[in-house]
Amino acid sequence: MKKRYLTDQEIKQMAEYAVNDYVFSCSWKSAFYSAASFAADEFGVRATKAQAATAVNIAKLTWEGYRMETQKAIHDEN
Repeated sequence: MKKRYLTDQEIKQMAEYAVNDYVFSCSWKSAFYSAASFAADEFGVRATKAQAATAVNIAKLTWEGYRMETQKAIHDEN
């Protein structure tokens, strides 16, 4: 498997996959490995640690956004 620079869009796709993994595993470590596996399966590229970590950091921001939206919705109901 080859290494190459991943585009921003590819890293965002990895992040989306990592968020979905986190929903089920509740483990960012598992999400990291899932993101790297996703890159291998979808793009045929062995993601570097930095690329997978960037995807997980984006996933963490996405997760925090979901959490804040939920908290706001709960607050608005009351």
